[in-house]
Amino acid sequence: YLARIGAHTSATMIIPRKALGVVYRHYVNWWEAAGHRGKPNIGYWTLVYLAETDEKALSYAVPHIVHTLTEILRYGKADPLRSGPPPAGLSSQLSTAKILQNAGDIDFLLEHNLVFVGSPDTVIRQIRNAAGEGCFNTLLAEMNIGWMDEDDLAKSAELFSSEVMPALRSYEPY
Repeated sequence: YLARIGAHTSATMIIPRKALGVVYRHYVNWWEAAGHRGKPNIGYWTLVYLAETDEKALSYAVPHIVHTLTEILRYGKADPLRSGPPPAGLSSQLSTAKILQNAGDIDFLLEHNLVFVGSPDTVIRQIRNAAGEGCFNTLLAEMNIGWMDEDDLAKSAELFSSEVMPALRSYEPY
């Protein structure tokens, strides 16, 4: 319906991207079949933090990320009636329930590329990989995470705007 009427769409990092990629590739086909000009904006929301090095970014951002996901958003308890098992054929077996249950585990979040944290080069790679898998072309980057210091937040946003955005500007996942 959304593709047919020309509405753009988005999802959050708690929906497995492999499943999003399947749905959004159909969405793009339905959008084109409906005769809309241009490409749809397909958004993906997650937490983002950059610093000069991966080590610096991780050491600063981890407590803010965990706090935001588990204390502010209250992720960590999955509702099996809502999240259910992953769709058949998705080899990663990553489900919303599993993502929610592991929201406080930074190693899990990084292993599954669910939050984008690191140096500009690392974050560019993380976003490109995620966008290709999930078929999204718009990042809804939550950068004001936890109780971050204003200067650290501003530096992260500056690195994002000066290095990540130009590097990804022409990237199209579909």
